[in-house]
Amino acid sequence: MAVKAAVAMLTLMLLTACQSDPPPLVTVNDARVIALPNSAAAYFTLANSGGDDRLISVEAPGVGQASLHETSMADGIMRMRDLGQGIEVPAGATVLLSPSGKHVMIQGLARPLSQGSSIRLNLKFERQGSVVVNAPVGSPR
Repeated sequence: MAVKAAVAMLTLMLLTACQSDPPPLVTVNDARVIALPNSAAAYFTLANSGGDDRLISVEAPGVGQASLHETSMADGIMRMRDLGQGIEVPAGATVLLSPSGKHVMIQGLARPLSQGSSIRLNLKFERQGSVVVNAPVGSPR
């Protein structure tokens, strides 16, 4: 009887392992940075062809302090809030970071950003780890 219980437990463990969430595969597309007088904002598209993940932070080494934010409009007032919990990137989804929504704020610039140059962004995901992208710098349109 103990052997049957052990076989049943092993079978259950194998079935559970086979049904686990696949690893995420997030790619970053169309990255760009908009230089503002005392700060900058980064925008891009996250495309996830794997399992669920979360963008938990962004670094802009040698440029400034980067953080995740979201802009929203309520009762005619524009608000920006910190997304300290990160940004969900569900399996099979595309998440757009844009001026009127989720985005990366870069404050405390170490140097002025010149149009036509590029900066390195290090995106850190909960499951996938780090993804490094080079984002060209432009000016507000």
